[in-house]
Amino acid sequence: MIDEEVIIKQFASFCRKILKCEKIVYYRERKYRAERELHLELFGDYEVERLIQTSDTYSFDCFEVMGYEIFVDNEYLKQALRKLPERYLKIILMYYFIGLNDVEIGRVFGKVRSTICEQRHRAIKMLYEFMESGENE
Repeated sequence: MIDEEVIIKQFASFCRKILKCEKIVYYRERKYRAERELHLELFGDYEVERLIQTSDTYSFDCFEVMGYEIFVDNEYLKQALRKLPERYLKIILMYYFIGLNDVEIGRVFGKVRSTICEQRHRAIKMLYEFMESGENE
């Protein structure tokens, strides 16, 4: 019995020390944030409106393969992808955007891994040539 009471008291003491340290850390973090953060009430209406307004001018192209919608925002890549033959486009999208390997892509097309690997390399070469040749303008 005495050993149990000692263990309980030691554990309670340990818990109090941990809670005290956590309290100190919490108040330090609050002080740190209070010194560095500004409340929106400090700004006028004009500044708040300016902060809230967004002017996103992204133009995404959507490619669909296997029920996935893949959005591409890089203009050069979009144009180069559009110029690929349909099969090569699907292979590139499945491999690089969906994350399928050559064997899995081969199952979709009914081809062996080596054929898909060869077609993927051809597609990459075509993409590279499209993007390097300046045909994207």
